[in-house]
Amino acid sequence: MINLIKQKFQSFANNNLLFKKTLFFLINTFPFDKVYDFLYKNQIKKIATKIKIPGYILIEPYNVCNARCTICPYKKMTRKKQLMQMKLFKKIIDDCKNNNIKTIDLTFYNEAFLDPLLFERIKYVKDNNLRIYLFSNGSVLNKQNIDRILEMEVDDISFSLDGAAKKTYEKIRKGLNYDTVKENILNLIKERDKRKLKKPRIELNYVITNENLAEIEKFKGQWKNLADNIRFSVVDTREQENKLPKKYKVKKSKKPWPCTRIWEAMQVMSNGKVVMCCVDYDGEVIVGDLNKQTIKEIWDSDKFKRLRLLHLKNKADKIPLCRKCSWLYRHNRVNWWFFN
Repeated sequence: MINLIKQKFQSFANNNLLFKKTLFFLINTFPFDKVYDFLYKNQIKKIATKIKIPGYILIEPYNVCNARCTICPYKKMTRKKQLMQMKLFKKIIDDCKNNNIKTIDLTFYNEAFLDPLLFERIKYVKDNNLRIYLFSNGSVLNKQNIDRILEMEVDDISFSLDGAAKKTYEKIRKGLNYDTVKENILNLIKERDKRKLKKPRIELNYVITNENLAEIEKFKGQWKNLADNIRFSVVDTREQENKLPKKYKVKKSKKPWPCTRIWEAMQVMSNGKVVMCCVDYDGEVIVGDLNKQTIKEIWDSDKFKRLRLLHLKNKADKIPLCRKCSWLYRHNRVNWWFFN
């Protein structure tokens, strides 16, 4: 019940610009900031000291995507395109089960449905009674894929859809066709409802940019009675954050705050190596290798511990990858209240 209340409040806060700007103004203004800092530090310490293993694992089965989106650095990626073999994938899933990690997210810098082993992977995850989450641009979601998704009881799918009009969407999601993507998502919803199934829960992810800012309300009207959830977020530091409209910029904190991401999840690239966080598209900061190590060994490694300690000491700006990340100065100023 408490987690549900947290989720509802977080959704309200994320989608209510005036509330968010007022909140950030208050918690960064004397004397409110002093009181808030004291309470927030206690919240972080209370949670961070209890975490002994990540809550979920993000696995990139195949680092290939068919789009060149303006809001994603995929096009800059220099690491080798590589398909994760099932032997390694199964090793990771077995490790997750042994550590009571219940959610598997097949997401990083990839389009999920381009993975030729996708449904074999889903079957193995579900056979082990774990939750499966997919993130997709929806462009190659055909009838056969829809049937298998429903038959295999995929739990959650989040689709990127950043516009209420073809021209806007295709300006952002370069290489994709708006009409095709929209039809594919609608077909999945229609077939799921026709079969009277509850899964998958379908979320639409709308990243706010200059190009689609004027279409937010229209988008809500189009999808509010179709999708299970619509998530609005602002473009982050990976690409274009400085191009955000002024009204979507909130006052940032003066110092970096610990990032929830490196406590709540572990990110595995298609080669089996583990990076510090999802911003690291090219594997700049490697904290371990699941070809040779276990999840627990990597989590408890000196390197990962040192990185988390820098965050706890509000010194994450000493880490080059983190230094320019907006999460330290914006999201992480409040995110620890919603940590599940």
